[in-house]
Amino acid sequence: MASVLLVSCGRRGADEPSPAQLPPVRDAAVEVEADGEVDPIASPEARRGGIINIWGGPFPKSLNAFLDYNSFSIEITGLLFEGLVGLHPTEDRPIGGLAKSWEISEDKRTFTFHLDPRARWSDGRPITAADLKFYYDTIMDPKNLTSLFRVDLSRFDPPEVVDDHTIRFTAREAHWMNFWTAGQTFAFPKHAWEGKNFNDINFDFGVVSGPYEIGDVKMNRFILLRRRGDWWGRAKRISTGRYNFDYIRYRPTDDRNKVLELLKKGDIDLYAIYTSEIWARQTDFPAARNNWIVRQTVFNREPKGFQGMAFNLRRPLFQDVRLRQALSLLFNREEMNEKLMYSSYFLLNCYYPDLYPDNRNPDAPFYGFDPDRARALLAEAGWKANAQGLLEKDGAPLRITILHHGEDLRHLSIFQQDLRRVGIEAKIDVIEQPKYFELNRGNQLPEATLYSWDNATGDPEMFAGYLLHPKLPFSAWKDEKIGGQIMKLFSVVDYDARIKGYKEANVTAASEGAVMPLLQSVMTFVYKSGLKTVDYKNGWNLPQYWSWS
Repeated sequence: MASVLLVSCGRRGADEPSPAQLPPVRDAAVEVEADGEVDPIASPEARRGGIINIWGGPFPKSLNAFLDYNSFSIEITGLLFEGLVGLHPTEDRPIGGLAKSWEISEDKRTFTFHLDPRARWSDGRPITAADLKFYYDTIMDPKNLTSLFRVDLSRFDPPEVVDDHTIRFTAREAHWMNFWTAGQTFAFPKHAWEGKNFNDINFDFGVVSGPYEIGDVKMNRFILLRRRGDWWGRAKRISTGRYNFDYIRYRPTDDRNKVLELLKKGDIDLYAIYTSEIWARQTDFPAARNNWIVRQTVFNREPKGFQGMAFNLRRPLFQDVRLRQALSLLFNREEMNEKLMYSSYFLLNCYYPDLYPDNRNPDAPFYGFDPDRARALLAEAGWKANAQGLLEKDGAPLRITILHHGEDLRHLSIFQQDLRRVGIEAKIDVIEQPKYFELNRGNQLPEATLYSWDNATGDPEMFAGYLLHPKLPFSAWKDEKIGGQIMKLFSVVDYDARIKGYKEANVTAASEGAVMPLLQSVMTFVYKSGLKTVDYKNGWNLPQYWSWS
């Protein structure tokens, strides 16, 4: 009862059940395999039961992540449906999901997967190769709003259903992601969805295969998931210690400043804090001082997103590397980190800091704040101060426009002032994100953009490849030299060789000043003291591993 009492104190609507009103999930009898993989992170002593309340971000347009690709929907879809394989929790190798085994052809373009015969849908029907083929057909159907997922699948011919438990994928071209693209194919319930408009499958999925199912959805208020006591995957040894909460309730809000108040009121049980001011100034409250709420900073090797300044190499102004380097030297990250981030961020000189000790690439230059060196580079590039103190060359003043689609302009204001001190005029344009993508597609971006990027070590199409690939239509800051290095990595299957190529391209990009990596935060969160956590060097996955003590 302790966990029920701990999580039941928040305010609820009249139609929202309290934890005491939610019946415990009864597990069907299952014989766990004796010789399967063991999850090195999961605790075999983890206690099942209880409900956890989580902030989910803004309420999504759809819980179907294939239609509405956002972190909220991605997490929920991953708890409802399963793919053929997954990534091992601590090693760079695949482990079986719906597939129990697989073969890879010598040329690494054909992948044959054998389904686990125990795999079942929530209505008891077996999961077959036809359900995997139905996923491919659904994603590739141009009538469906799934264009994002068609990009990788378009490298493949339609998969071959060999028999009920065997499916074969053949790629038309070499690519390092081919195995993972095929292996992360989901099963869609053909018997339940065939003939339906996939674009209308948003909140009611009917049939699922994963460890959770939809319990209730109240628009803009909460989404309740219920653990499946009949989930077929419980028979797999690697599932021991995973998926412990009977219920997961997501509470949406698009205002980060209100989330901490939800925690204080008991409406949520934890809060991952991404704003340094909230962490530094608002988490010292009575419940935290009494250790009813735990404050925790996590240091791990999870690839995280970061902030950066990208220079538009399509503009003639930025063809001179000395100008790009000078601007990098005028971005006072040290002052910003101290005054705006409470020294909670670390300063970057590379795009993949998790690859290096202390998050710093020893082979790449670090651009600290150095106005004198910046002035020298600008003078060397031919920029001279006029009577008004503004830099000009050939009668043209040095003016740049900086694009930003966020609300916080404090960093750019500091940058703007430091640029003015050396004679550079900078204009800040604030736009909505859709407008940014519109300008990007039309090659109409201004000289510079302050942006945040996701990061995934091992994937050359994330960040550096995406931005600098000379043939990609979305390559806003294309560069033939760096792009050439990136392009070669797409067909490199060997992970170590690909990382080596990354590091080389990383040094080139940093030295050329094409995209300036700026700041990255550490992971901080607060949670109720009754939550039992696990150590995970690559990140933290709450629904999978945590439990109530």
